[in-house]
Amino acid sequence: AAGQLFELRRSTQNPEKPAGTDDDGGAGAGGQGPAKRRKGGKKRGDNGLQDLVALQAWMREKLPVSGTLDSEKMYYNPTGDFTEHTEANTVSVDAFLWDDNDVDELCEAGKLPRNMCLECNSRKTQPLNFVSHSLSIPELNFVFTEALPSVGGVEGGLVVDVGSRLGCVVYAAIVLGGAKESVGVEINK
Repeated sequence: AAGQLFELRRSTQNPEKPAGTDDDGGAGAGGQGPAKRRKGGKKRGDNGLQDLVALQAWMREKLPVSGTLDSEKMYYNPTGDFTEHTEANTVSVDAFLWDDNDVDELCEAGKLPRNMCLECNSRKTQPLNFVSHSLSIPELNFVFTEALPSVGGVEGGLVVDVGSRLGCVVYAAIVLGGAKESVGVEINK
């Protein structure tokens, strides 16, 4: 429900579960609450990357392959860049959950389509477009360990991520950027 606040925190009951996870979806997996919050304050370097990989593995078990929830509505821009992307010819894949090699493996395993039929019952096909609405772990690492530190960084500060989807930026701001607090806002229907 709108207005719910989800606080990400390290689980003391099960240290193998990533911070912010719980049995009913946690970390935005339900897509219902608009905000996720995590407190931190100290950069964690490689441990932060390990935490992100653990969160990624946990989310892969909880979410559909696309990483897109039923409550989410994808919009396709009718003007400017990517005008050729439509609901019919585009597959949404969350880059935080699946990198390009993972997508190739998912396609080979038949879990994601790679092509679409241009004429029903023919062999004339066209490759589908792939798009992500998230940052991958390498992209998050670059943002919080190279790009932002070069302009002052976020260490000890507050990060607000509007349109946070699964909360990977919220989490990375703490474990990689050393933010004191990180809040994600996501509103689905």
